[in-house]
Order: sequence, then structure tokens, then C-alpha cells
Amino acid sequence: MFLRRLFGGRAARGPKLPNFFIIGANKGGTTSLAMYLDEHPQAFLCWPKEPHFFGRVDLLQREPGPVAQGGAMLKKYAQDALSMTTLDEYATLFAKAPAGVIAIGEASTGYLASQRAARNIRHVLPQARLVVSLRNPAERAFSNYKMYRKEGLEQGGDFMAIIRENPGNWYVNLGYYGRQLAHWLSLFPRDQLRVYLFEDLAADPAAVCRDVFSFLGVSPSFVPDVGRRYNVSESREDMPEEARAFLTAIYREDILRLQDLIRRDLSAWLG
Repeated sequence: MFLRRLFGGRAARGPKLPNFFIIGANKGGTTSLAMYLDEHPQAFLCWPKEPHFFGRVDLLQREPGPVAQGGAMLKKYAQDALSMTTLDEYATLFAKAPAGVIAIGEASTGYLASQRAARNIRHVLPQARLVVSLRNPAERAFSNYKMYRKEGLEQGGDFMAIIRENPGNWYVNLGYYGRQLAHWLSLFPRDQLRVYLFEDLAADPAAVCRDVFSFLGVSPSFVPDVGRRYNVSESREDMPEEARAFLTAIYREDILRLQDLIRRDLSAWLG
């Protein structure tokens, strides 16, 4: 019922809708990836960066789930886009895509943890390519906390107290990448999804960009300005070791699951 009401029961066609998505994770380098892609003459990304259209019901209705728990926070970054209720309205985000552009996309980091978004994208754009950038989940949680505290969206006090009192909170839930990716891979072929690590982007952003460009079918020879980093926290505050140990223990089994899914050694995330 939801899909028919939102999308009119029709599959999306035409050049003015996305053929790729950067689906997360938040605080995992996705803004830098989006900006580098947007420099490419054969690519177009809509702005604002986080429309969250395919998972909007999670945010607006605050239904159970990790995305809903941070709904008020995400609304701050996507108020205009969240007002969109139809596919035609969503398509206006891509109306300025130049003729001849090969890769048209958007970046909504809330999608990764949203099973609803995965189902909706699969229903409407089943051929879409999916880009994921993952960061050590403990580091990501603390970075997320620092950002929201700076923005005045987090007033709950000490990070360790927050995660200890509610291990199922927003910061923690978004870090179960193994569980999240498994759901996406149950809906999309593996060759439509490409996973990168935050460490890859930090160490050699040019190489990551070349691979992303090839994955999306645009020229890999284009060189974006990778000297610029975006959405970088100005705070040099380190995560308390007690919090790091607590989160690493919570995430251990999921990290091992993710390691098998993406076929990468993630032992550095386990301490």
C-alpha cells in the first residue's frame, strides 16, 4: 500500500532520476565522496545532499528503528526534501542534470540503516548502483556525537553515559553495518553495491575516486580536487578509552559478520 501511494505503482524511467545512491554511513566520508563525484563532468548529484526521500516515512512518522530514533536530527538537514510526497516532486531534485550526464545520484546516509529505504529503492530503481563508505563504528558513533553536540542537537551530556544507559540509541544502532549490508544484499545483486572504508579514502582518495568513477560508468581519468576534505570535525577531542572498549565489545560480532560480507580484514576495528 505504501509503495503504491508514494510511487503510483509505476517503475521510474528516464534520465532525470538517480541511477546511483551513496547510502552511508554517516560520518564515514560520504560528503567528501559526494563532492568529488559532483566535480566530475559526467556526474550529477542533487542538493541538498540528504533528501532521504526513500526513507522519509521513518523520519516523519518516527516509526521504530534506528533511523527514526535520530529523526529530529536528520530533519534539520533535510527539511525541504522531507516535504516531498511523490516521485514527481522528488524528480525535481534532478531537473538540472545536464543532457549527456551518465551518472545521476544522491547521497542520503540514513538509507543504509533503513530497511524501508532499501525496499523502496529496490521497487522503484532496481538497477541503481549503491556506494557505501564505512568507518570504524565506534569512531563513527563518537564523531556523530561530537557533531550533534556542536550543532546543539545533543544535550544529553557525557558520551559514555549516553551509550551505557541506552546501548540501542541512535549513535550505536547506526554502526551495525554487517546487519544493514546483509539486508541490502538480500535485495540487490552484489555487483551493484561497492563498499569502501574510511581508511581507504583518508589514505588515497584519488584511488578511491577512480574506482568509484569506474563503478558508476564515468571516466576514471578525471581527477577531482581531493586535497579538499569536507564535513571534517574541528574538535580534536579523543574518544574515552572506556567508551571505545564498550563499543568495540558491542560491535564485535557484527564487525566479524561485515568482514565476511565485504571480504576485508577489519581486525584493526576490533582493537
